Amino acid sequence: MGDRILSYINHTRKPVSRIFPSKTVLGSHPAPRVAAFSSKSPNTLIPEILKPDVTAPGLNILAA
Repeated sequence: MGDRILSYINHTRKPVSRIFPSKTVLGSHPAPRVAAFSSKSPNTLIPEILKPDVTAPGLNILAA
């Protein structure tokens, strides 16, 4: 996808990007899920210590 975006930027005189408003989905209960790339396995040194140590929103977050 990144190649397509770069091609669009390089081959368009005035490239445009749009950010659409987010949508609220009622009745959805996605928590407690952790992103697949997060460290969510047991500690490698001490397996009794579970990961993650700290969690925070960090996937698809739009902020200035």
